[in-house]
Amino acid sequence: MENVVQEDLKAKVLKIKEKGPENVASEDIPVAFEIITQYITTTHKAQNLLEGASISFKIELKNIGSFYILYKDGKAQYEKGDISSPTVYLKTDLVSIAKILLGEMDAIVAFFSDILEARGDLYYLIIFAQILELAFDDLGILSPEERTSILPIEEVRELIGIYTGRIGVEDVSIVPKFLHILTEFINHNPEAQDEIEGEELHLQLTITGHADYTIHVVENHMRWEEGASKDAQVTIEAPLDKCANIIIEGDAVSAYLAGELNVKGALQDGLFFQELIEIFQENIDIEYYE
Repeated sequence: MENVVQEDLKAKVLKIKEKGPENVASEDIPVAFEIITQYITTTHKAQNLLEGASISFKIELKNIGSFYILYKDGKAQYEKGDISSPTVYLKTDLVSIAKILLGEMDAIVAFFSDILEARGDLYYLIIFAQILELAFDDLGILSPEERTSILPIEEVRELIGIYTGRIGVEDVSIVPKFLHILTEFINHNPEAQDEIEGEELHLQLTITGHADYTIHVVENHMRWEEGASKDAQVTIEAPLDKCANIIIEGDAVSAYLAGELNVKGALQDGLFFQELIEIFQENIDIEYYE
């Protein structure tokens, strides 16, 4: 039964895809939401991601209106109109939502870039993006060459789970995952781009007894690599638990003053890296509805 439904959904979405995002009309959006809700309702993998939750998404499309998606008791449905206190609120324009739903724009990068405004429980925005990826694969919507996803969604989900307290920090693997996501954020977010304009940074982050990582900011672009650096302007060393607290709580200054981390080199460069982390944290801050 699941396969039969998926073949029907595939035919519908391919018909929309033939138009291209720039030519998608407002009347195509209900069809797209119908595809999403039917996929969730009929696909065990999608339901497993939702883990029995009861959630709601409100999607406001500029100059068109609002839609909402409800998921409860294993069933998903959509309606046109408003809903109070949604789990997640999303706002964007028609072309952008079409690109996201057709897999031509990564939902998380759209959020980082301020193309997609999001409020509410960010964890479920990540789940929504993960369900879209499942649909792309199961319905054969995109070939591997067409996939535009930059961020490994499982890593994003794990990091947001740590921020929201759903899961704890278990090992040093969280550090490269964080650096990967931070890098994509810095390279796409307008506020972060303004912050690094004209700046240069070469920083070594040492997790005591575990590993070294080097972060570079050059020509308005951030990158990172594993290993120590002879060219680092500043080296920050901390045990894993203190480094994790800095990543989550963002208060490196207090940790430094308390002697919980060691800084060698240009302190102002360490503070600059702290500012970048703070911009990231402010932008992914979980804003719940009253």
